[in-house]
Amino acid sequence: MKKRKLLLGFGALSAIVTSAGIAISCGSGTDTPAQSDQTRLNAAVTAFNNAASVSANVTSNVTTKASDTTTMTLAQFTNRYPNLASAVTSRGATISNISVVSDSFDDVKGTVELSITIKVNELSKTETVTVLGFAKQALADDAAKAAYIARLLSKASVSQRTATTTTLLEATTYTTISNELFSQNFTNLNDLITASKDSTDSVINGTLTSVTLVPNSANNESASLKVTVDVTVGGSKATSSEITLLGFLASDEGVVSAIEAALKVVSAKKSNTYFVQKTVKASEATAPSVEQFKNQWPAFANKITEREATINSVAIKANSANDTEGKLTLDVNYTYKTASKTVSLDVFGFSSPIVNPAVTIQPKTARTITFPLNAKYNSEPYAFEFSASYGGNSNSANSRRLNADLFRVKATGQPIYEKNSLELLSPSQSYYQLLYADSVRITKNDGTVVTYNNDKHEIQGVATGNESSVFKSSSDPASINNPQFFSDLTGATKLQISIKKGFYWTDYNGAKTDYEVNAEDYFYSFNRTRMLEGSTRHENGGSAELDKFMIDSKNVKTRFATSDHYPNGYLYEIFSVDAKKFANKEQFLQQVDGTTYLTYESFDSKGAQFADMFGKEFIDSNEWAAAPSAYLKAKHAELHTALGYSGAAPTGIAYEMGIYSYGLTYKDVLYAGPYYVSEDNATTKVQVFKTNNQYVDKEFVNSPGSINTIQVNFDESEASIFETRLFEGFRSGDNSSLSYSQLTDTRKNDSIITSNLSYVKELQSQNLHIRGKIVTVPNKDIDGKFYNDNFTKLVFGSTISEITQGTAKTGQAMFAGSGLVFRSIIESAINWERINNIFLGVDQAQAWRSGLAPDGFIGGSDQSTSTKKTVKDYSDIVNGTFVLNTNGEIVATSVPSENKTKATVAVSGDISVQSVDYEQAKKSMKELLDKAGIANGQKVTWKMYHNTTSAVSEKLQLAYDAIIKLIKSLDDRLDVSFEISSQPADFYKYFTEGKGTTQFAGWGYDYNGLGSGIDGLLWTKNTHSLAALSLYSNDETNEFQNSFPEFTKMAKELKRAVASKEFKIGTHTLEADGTYKPKDPTLLAKLQDASKWVELTNSEAEYPATLFDGYSQKADGTWEKIDSSAQTATFHLNYQRKNTNESLVKLGQEITTLLGGYIVSVSGRFRYANIDKPTATVINTYYEFPMSPAGLRDVVDIRKN
Repeated sequence: MKKRKLLLGFGALSAIVTSAGIAISCGSGTDTPAQSDQTRLNAAVTAFNNAASVSANVTSNVTTKASDTTTMTLAQFTNRYPNLASAVTSRGATISNISVVSDSFDDVKGTVELSITIKVNELSKTETVTVLGFAKQALADDAAKAAYIARLLSKASVSQRTATTTTLLEATTYTTISNELFSQNFTNLNDLITASKDSTDSVINGTLTSVTLVPNSANNESASLKVTVDVTVGGSKATSSEITLLGFLASDEGVVSAIEAALKVVSAKKSNTYFVQKTVKASEATAPSVEQFKNQWPAFANKITEREATINSVAIKANSANDTEGKLTLDVNYTYKTASKTVSLDVFGFSSPIVNPAVTIQPKTARTITFPLNAKYNSEPYAFEFSASYGGNSNSANSRRLNADLFRVKATGQPIYEKNSLELLSPSQSYYQLLYADSVRITKNDGTVVTYNNDKHEIQGVATGNESSVFKSSSDPASINNPQFFSDLTGATKLQISIKKGFYWTDYNGAKTDYEVNAEDYFYSFNRTRMLEGSTRHENGGSAELDKFMIDSKNVKTRFATSDHYPNGYLYEIFSVDAKKFANKEQFLQQVDGTTYLTYESFDSKGAQFADMFGKEFIDSNEWAAAPSAYLKAKHAELHTALGYSGAAPTGIAYEMGIYSYGLTYKDVLYAGPYYVSEDNATTKVQVFKTNNQYVDKEFVNSPGSINTIQVNFDESEASIFETRLFEGFRSGDNSSLSYSQLTDTRKNDSIITSNLSYVKELQSQNLHIRGKIVTVPNKDIDGKFYNDNFTKLVFGSTISEITQGTAKTGQAMFAGSGLVFRSIIESAINWERINNIFLGVDQAQAWRSGLAPDGFIGGSDQSTSTKKTVKDYSDIVNGTFVLNTNGEIVATSVPSENKTKATVAVSGDISVQSVDYEQAKKSMKELLDKAGIANGQKVTWKMYHNTTSAVSEKLQLAYDAIIKLIKSLDDRLDVSFEISSQPADFYKYFTEGKGTTQFAGWGYDYNGLGSGIDGLLWTKNTHSLAALSLYSNDETNEFQNSFPEFTKMAKELKRAVASKEFKIGTHTLEADGTYKPKDPTLLAKLQDASKWVELTNSEAEYPATLFDGYSQKADGTWEKIDSSAQTATFHLNYQRKNTNESLVKLGQEITTLLGGYIVSVSGRFRYANIDKPTATVINTYYEFPMSPAGLRDVVDIRKN
């Protein structure tokens, strides 16, 4: 996670994506009309069923009885149930053939069951739905009541008995079913007899009279019996139709037959996986072993083993080889107790030379992968040292290559999709791996201790959809891949981790050092990381003078700034883990039976959320990347001397742990990760990583197929030249992968591309979907280089002079004035669907304005019952736009689906990038500029920078050109330009120092819920929304509130929480001498009333943490440290839990508008989201590129085929 932390560096974002292993890109091609119809039909059916599940919007006359309704016209249906009808018609489908299902009407409940056909052109599907709104009719007498219960029994689902397996015999042994056995074992059916209710909700007192077996119904294969049931009410009796009872034992023969039946319904293609290298033909394959069969075709194997049968042998059936389809027919023999059977199964996964002739490219250098970057060479201090860092390592390929982690997710096998239907054939299989962690000791809240000491993973994962990667598991009780591991972590009071012995640190020459990896290395790591915060560093022996020396003399840009913080401590509060103990060596490094354990403890006996912490802090974080403690103990003095600093040396752990002196260049770093840096050459602009032979994962180190050399080449050529070099490099074997979406149509049709196509489906659920946000509080040191006075007055409500003096109050204009109106107009005028078509191709992605993670859960109060659970389920709402007028009123609205329709219409010229609201946006822009007093002939000037220093591709340039031209077309007074910064100083000013219009701000979710995304959107340095929260909490000052009802509701709740001190604010600061100093009373008075936050000046409000962090005295006289990150995270989590999914998504849409309007980039993740189908990428078939469930393709997992 990168919380309130900037992503720095020239070409930083493109480098992160490309150097991660492969640029995952969208594919090409358009749907055929049939595919389009099928998609529309599926959408209509899904929407219909979702609407049905929440019942109908009834407008009919409730005096009509259900039994009197034998027909229903389309007009009647549409009038009575508009929500069901619109669910179909709004998606381009029609309703036909409405009929009342025979015997379905129910006067007791007032419902009618309908059969409805949904059509799109020639395609159709019939669904049933139970509709409400009819008069309830009382049951006339006991006979009617008995008949009603008998009918309910007949319509009931087949009933599973509740007794244990050993209490019942094989179905064939039963000649009768006693009343007692029926009542005790089939309680759901018995409850229908004894607890059914009439129309007045009174219980009908039915009695079970008898149960009769239907002749010849015994079925040992499905272990079921069929019966009829006699029911008595009063003196009247009625008999049910046949009911199927499940839950009897099957005979041995019945089990093997049932397994055969189960195997026959498994889709052969869904069990596809590559049994051997995909260059092998089915006709040349040899029979797989039983273990290979289990691993390669788990969908089949699991159907056998889940019934506790044993697979005996696997043989190739004569004459079964089929090279055209890549299919083989196997005879699989299995046994259950005394019975056995041989079944013929078709399995896939072999080469299909007629369909897809393989063109494998031999790399020029074996086991070497090259990553070309179209970026300026840059190697900053500490670029290869991550033991003093935090944030998600999913955003940093280098950290995953170099870190000495405790655990990781290891992925195996490349995901395989059928190339025409894009049906998943075989996912990557992933599992949790013990790296330097040797064993995990868990103390549960009942005091018992369990230990996990291996990472066995013998059970294959099975995909439930078409996701590219699944997790394996284990039945071993001591494996961290056993599901019980995470159950034990949840609510435990203590988590302890021991470290493997016998592994040593390596230097930049690849030589083994004398320093062994040990538990104290992780104690050093955490303390080095927390010393990134200036106050902590200075409390522990650092100094402001040495900070300045490092910045000025060593060109350090990523550490030692006055405003730097370590903001992630709040996460441990969310997980209920006492992080204060991490800094205390005796408390953190505890001895158990002579073994040293890293020790993590809960605050109290209620336990902690260690399962959540495991995924966030150990799997996706740099926070526990080891530092070589023994080396630093021996060399810290020598390392400090080498800095050449003439002032007073640091003291304490700042000195001993080398926070200044360790790791400035690659030669100053020791390595215990999978690779080490062997070269970082500014002349050749090349960085080289080589396999670390001392690394703990010996399978990786010793594998003849693993990648042992990574070469990163920086290339500053023009984009078109670079793209040609990439393509030719792929053809020659230099490059292992290409971005498919960025290829020209001619190159996409090249045989070398078509034969090396691969597909992936990547979920986007863990990070904000942006890497930059608008600057809401400009840095007072701006120089006016990026905009003029007309722009700042319009957008910030202040002149450049007022901003530089630090007296500007920007909130009113930004969030409830001209700046908000200006941004809403620009954002609404652009057809983002059309921009995606220009950049990526038609139907390769969906426009995504929102910063919220598309595939992330919402997590509202109705998450468990709502049919819409992810943000993407509400994509039209969350990405909708609206145009505001100068009074804050909404004058036009649109949703992406409307703009998608316009984007796909055959249009040409400038109109092709205009949204459906363009004309209203143009009108509103003129009104805004006129009201602002900007006369004709004057200019509103600003610059829009590209988000890297790299040249842009031809397609990206076309997209930018279209955006610039459209903005200028809104009014002649708008003067915006697009630039690629060639000056490092300007790049940093614009994107990292709050002096431009955009601030880099990465954010990884703290938990899978929309609340964490909102937390990230609202509270980041220079882009926070204090003024917005203030303005919308106060009814008297903001006429824009009616346009932002959900944000207003949340702002008022925050105001209440601040006033009640549920949301805590530090009242004092801790001085160097250990005393507590009160904050300025005038400033504190503003902070303690959220409605006054809008009064904060830009110099006061640049960084929220400096305002809200601090200390407060408790009633008992002790001091409590207040972490603003913990306060905001807790507030948004609680708010999420109290509100429904739909209201939260609407809140997200309003925040998108409040913070939107500056275009950072239309590339990367910024303006589009993946569509639900897998997308194409190009991978040399010489390699196998596994994918983890997080969407990562790590070089450490890549193998040559």
